[in-house]
Amino acid sequence: MVQFKQNNPYEGMAEPEKTDYSNQESRSMPHQTGIAGAELREAIARFNQLPCEKVIKGKNDAYIVLGRDRTGTALQGKGMQGEAKSSAIDIVVGRWSGAVPETDENNQHLYLDPEFHQDAARIYVSQNTDIDKSFGLADGKVGHYTDRSAIALKADGIRIISREGIKLVTKNVPDSDEKNSKGGPIDLPQFGIDLIANNNDDDLQPLVKGKNLVLGLKSLTRHIHDLNNIVKNFLLFQMKFNKAVQDHVHVSPFWGDDCAPSNNLSMFDGPLNMKNLQEIVDEDTKKFKRNLIGFEMKYLKDSGKKYINSEYNNTN
Repeated sequence: MVQFKQNNPYEGMAEPEKTDYSNQESRSMPHQTGIAGAELREAIARFNQLPCEKVIKGKNDAYIVLGRDRTGTALQGKGMQGEAKSSAIDIVVGRWSGAVPETDENNQHLYLDPEFHQDAARIYVSQNTDIDKSFGLADGKVGHYTDRSAIALKADGIRIISREGIKLVTKNVPDSDEKNSKGGPIDLPQFGIDLIANNNDDDLQPLVKGKNLVLGLKSLTRHIHDLNNIVKNFLLFQMKFNKAVQDHVHVSPFWGDDCAPSNNLSMFDGPLNMKNLQEIVDEDTKKFKRNLIGFEMKYLKDSGKKYINSEYNNTN
């Protein structure tokens, strides 16, 4: 069973405030219990706000930062490198997941930069960023995005809930979306949707198209039935021939002379019938082979009209 750390609001609090706060009698601070929406004093390190940023901060560890693309320190991110058109909105709660105390050993306040790996939860919107690098994401089939607008959501758990339906769309319909946010062309066939579990794209494979797969399996089933009939007809004919051989007799008018041919076998005309059987089986097997090749070209080749795999979407 997963063990969770119990948060202690006093842990890491600046002295002497920590002593004063913890020594207060409960009846003298009913408004600071945090219960029913009351205020709750917590030990929270401060945010290292830069001159280009406007910060909207809640009374606890919740922030909305309006500024330029910043993925870490004052030197990380497109906006921190002086690139224009790199505005960003960073919505974050729980910087460093509360693991950093409010002050250091000298009782000096600590200041934190954005930390995309350690912060508890974040919605990040940027006009120009290297989104995959900043969050340490695998490339997948979509590839590694650089110098693009992006939106990222990160938390311990993410739920997307809809009462009607959810669409994941990689190209918008209007003609105005024929270019990306940089004004560059969009290579339409390249981009799809990658479902990457565990951030590991080593075995990323195309998703199967269900309708095409059903059609393909039905077609394969018909081919198997055809093969069954070919084998069945062959066996029936072979059984007749075997019975004729089994029941044949030889009539000899004199002892020691060669026997006459079997009447039963002669009436069956084995060589002629075996030749006919061979011709029928050869034609049926050739037809069956052509059908199988056609099946493979139609359903199992990426150029086929009913290729069972998605051209764009992949998963592991």
